[in-house]
Amino acid sequence: AVIGLLAGEAAACLFTLIAVAWESSKHNYHFKIHAIPFSSASELYRLSLPLTANRICITLLHSVEAVLIPSRLQMCGLTNDAALSIYGVMTGMALPMILFPSAITNSVAVMLLPSVAEDQASGNLANVRRTIEATIKYCLILGIFASGVFCVYGHTIGTLLFDNEDAGTFLQILAFISPFLYLNSTLSSILNGLGKTRLCFYQNLAGLTTRILFVLFAIPVFGIQGYLWGILASELIS
Repeated sequence: AVIGLLAGEAAACLFTLIAVAWESSKHNYHFKIHAIPFSSASELYRLSLPLTANRICITLLHSVEAVLIPSRLQMCGLTNDAALSIYGVMTGMALPMILFPSAITNSVAVMLLPSVAEDQASGNLANVRRTIEATIKYCLILGIFASGVFCVYGHTIGTLLFDNEDAGTFLQILAFISPFLYLNSTLSSILNGLGKTRLCFYQNLAGLTTRILFVLFAIPVFGIQGYLWGILASELIS
């Protein structure tokens, strides 16, 4: 699996380099290294530092969460093997299924950032407003549809795909985060496009801190159910 991940990343990197070289030769682009004026550099750092801090905090808090969850599950009476098994079902079966429709919204989010940034820079605020309205509308439609599917057919999906009843139960409970989850990624991208990178940092920090608090205090009392509530609370706050 690890070699497969490495091969996939290497292939994607190679493909991207070839694509850039091809487009550059087609349009006669020439890349040179120039000194960046101080005014431009300071503006770049002002936007990039919160983004960098955001990614570091997300990685650190996810790592802390991964370390804490099995030990907290043991505090509610599970053995080490049972705790790791439930955590594996959650992160390896239920969450990937819930995140599957976000492939669409994440692709949209990638396209939204430069589009919104360009509209704001050119002063086309009406277009920014239309983009935000359309994003909220279609992400909510997708989220509510996915929520309905997982809520009604979650148990069947878990049993058919994974032959695991716990996966089906987790899918049904996590179904309610779908509208907030899909909307969160696109609206965060819009905020970044508007230059509100610091606001996005605070938003993600608040959401992840909420999840850690639920891991620390809810899991020992309510088991894995406490973690599911933490995910929902985190997405709602974000």
